[in-house]
Amino acid sequence: MCPGDLVLYYHDGDFIASGRVKRTIESDVIGDWLWNNPQSKWVYLVTEYDDWGPDIGEVWSLLGYGDRQIVTGFMRVSDIVTEELRREYGSIESAILWRPREVEKTSETVLEQLGTESPKRRSTVQDQVQRDQRLVEELKCLYDHRCQICETRLQQSSNKGYSEVHHLQPLGSPHDGPDVSENMIVLCPNHHADFDNGMVRIEPDSLQITHEYDTEISGHSLSVHSDHEVGEVYLQYHNSEIAR
Repeated sequence: MCPGDLVLYYHDGDFIASGRVKRTIESDVIGDWLWNNPQSKWVYLVTEYDDWGPDIGEVWSLLGYGDRQIVTGFMRVSDIVTEELRREYGSIESAILWRPREVEKTSETVLEQLGTESPKRRSTVQDQVQRDQRLVEELKCLYDHRCQICETRLQQSSNKGYSEVHHLQPLGSPHDGPDVSENMIVLCPNHHADFDNGMVRIEPDSLQITHEYDTEISGHSLSVHSDHEVGEVYLQYHNSEIAR
């Protein structure tokens, strides 16, 4: 393994955590000292550790490993498979490290956990738009969690960044925006709220920022990665329908 490689932790039939190789150390004595195995010469330091892992069945399906979902030491993925995943998802991480949206607890579930009786209630139907979480994570990774407005990079742990993805033309009724990268920008929480509240405008041609109350931001240009195209039509929609 090399620095930057994705690591999945396996236990009792499933992946339980993930991380990334930060540094490798080679030592002729480390294996004998730690595992009584002089043949083991490598120690891998891991960064971006997360105590969540993808479903092993989905990973096995992506990698073409078949039905025998058992990890026995290091397992090599063919170059053909990895290239196909990169072409389809943009990166191996985008293909594997995505999380389904957690189902919100209902009031009945909360009351059951509290051991109290449920009050009278009426039934409602909720239509929830499903987001492409792979695409969201891919964009966050592309910008290294830096806000495209202020270029601030927040942390959610000592070695893991935090950012949010905003749809310029919002998903769902009445806006019905598409879930595509051209309709998305990566933001810090503060500027995400400013976009939701119509405090920010982006000129489609020049990408110049106009902020309603922050003069230090107004006049600057939206930061856009060379591999990310922000659609003019979605900027125009935001300016005409959302911004004040």
